[in-house]
Amino acid sequence: MVFVPVNGTRILFCIWPTRVQDFTAYVQATGYQTPKGLTITRHLAPDNHWKTEERTDRDWQNPGFVQGPTHPVIGVNWEDAHAFCSWLTGTERKLGLLGRRQLYRLPTYREMMAALGYEEPKASSRRNARNSAQMDSPPAQDWFTPEIMATARNFFPWGNQWPPPKGAANIADRSFHGKYASSGECYLAGYEDGFPETSPVGNFSPNACGLFDMAGNVKVWSESMAYDGVSRAPRCTGSSWRTSAPEELASYAEGGTDRDDDTGFRCVIVLN
Repeated sequence: MVFVPVNGTRILFCIWPTRVQDFTAYVQATGYQTPKGLTITRHLAPDNHWKTEERTDRDWQNPGFVQGPTHPVIGVNWEDAHAFCSWLTGTERKLGLLGRRQLYRLPTYREMMAALGYEEPKASSRRNARNSAQMDSPPAQDWFTPEIMATARNFFPWGNQWPPPKGAANIADRSFHGKYASSGECYLAGYEDGFPETSPVGNFSPNACGLFDMAGNVKVWSESMAYDGVSRAPRCTGSSWRTSAPEELASYAEGGTDRDDDTGFRCVIVLN
């Protein structure tokens, strides 16, 4: 796991999502078990509706398709990601690799926005503070505000080009549609990344901060909570191998608790 600083934050970001081999090391060291059950989502033509299905015969070790050690781990929820970070913190403190005030955790929503290159104006921050009980967690739908678009150095992790250039990201492409024909029109017909599902981390170009898979491959859990006016839920940000809509590839965010076959997590280090 390799970490780099990101301007606008006081943490170090792992340059890629947590891999299968990383989570496997945790499970082998602790005996940690996740329950059987994986949520999968498929687009069913011709009604153009997404259908979610719970598969009790699947989990992070058997998601229904082949993954290698360097693929991002999927089928883990917010609690699983937190447990991994706590274990890694405790392990490295005992080894003297971390100070007692240093720790691993998930990135917050604002830290993810900084890593994507977004610079949210103060006026927008004040509006979100009024509308959200948690300052760090503005409503998910606010990501696409004109202020953010106007101040983004690079609207997508690869820049502002649409459709994405070759080698930009692992998203819903022709190979995805070839395997999942029920995806209907929800794929980029003119784009080919060669992976119908997850790909090894670091396989596509990094963004300006040196971070890989900031679009596509897997969505990731964040430290922040999503609030819909009634209840809170862990916030998931980013896009995955089944994403094709440009607005979702930029910095999509949603709340949830499921273990999905396109969701993993990325660690950060708090230095003090």
